Amino acid sequence: GLAINFRMPPPNKKKKEGGVERSADGVFRFELKEMLSSGHDSYSPEIVVEGVPWKAKVWKGSLFGASLYCLNNQSTPWSMDLDVEAIIIHSDTANNLTVQKSTTIEFDDTDTSVKFMQWKEFISNEKGFIKDGDATVEIRFWISNLMGIRSFPLLDFSDPVNPCHDAALVVEGTKIYVSKQVLAIQSPVFKSMFYGEFAEKSKVDFDIYNVNKKEVLEMLHIIYPSSCKKITDDSVENLLKLGDRFEIAYLIDRAEKFLIDSERVSNVQKLLLAERYKLCGLQTSILSELHDAHDFKKIQESPIYSELSESTVRLLFKRMTDIA
Repeated sequence: GLAINFRMPPPNKKKKEGGVERSADGVFRFELKEMLSSGHDSYSPEIVVEGVPWKAKVWKGSLFGASLYCLNNQSTPWSMDLDVEAIIIHSDTANNLTVQKSTTIEFDDTDTSVKFMQWKEFISNEKGFIKDGDATVEIRFWISNLMGIRSFPLLDFSDPVNPCHDAALVVEGTKIYVSKQVLAIQSPVFKSMFYGEFAEKSKVDFDIYNVNKKEVLEMLHIIYPSSCKKITDDSVENLLKLGDRFEIAYLIDRAEKFLIDSERVSNVQKLLLAERYKLCGLQTSILSELHDAHDFKKIQESPIYSELSESTVRLLFKRMTDIA
């Protein structure tokens, strides 16, 4: 196992740029309790900044350090300047250790790393970075001179005075402002909610239950026609869940295509999602990629193999028989 200990960061920190404070474009924050107990590197989920996907990790060998990865397309030339701050946070903030780096990354060289110190020095009592078996590292980064990548700002669903908004989805007590027409075109569920026979014509606030705000915003950023946000490994399952709940065929199709192309989601997990959301194209794609006994063994050795339905298992064995 990999140590995946990551918490969403606090609001972006600022730095001085030409005498003006500028918020960080992206922030990763790691809690290292599992890394300290297991010895494994700690990985972040994927986030999207300036329309570009990013990941980060904190790693150890003889040295202790952190790396930032840009996951943008590597087949088309692009480049950007990057300012990075990696910080080991001390309980006494005056003793924080900050390492700064400025670099240029390009389509064929997409990561940057910083080194803090020797690992044995980091874990020593003398430094005092570890408290109750835990420690915190934060990676902040600022992007400039973006070349070869079209950047689109994310839509703002918190703006009540935007003339395009004529309704609010109330999720976990927070209002998310939307266009009824945009959602109704995408979803028969929203169409009925807004314009159905029993809908109140003057109603503008609509309660949405059993879902969290982050998931709803992720869905809106995908289905709005002016948005360019990408589906990620971390968001795809929730998007399928919402696509199914609100009957958004476009969202389900986008998620299915993402899963077909994804090399990071396991085949067993893909098969489970194909079952749950009736993704025939995804199921067919996985079966066609199984070529020998080794491929089947990898699926059968998965800890979630037992969750597959009998019908899917029968299809797997039929495929194995066909290629034997």
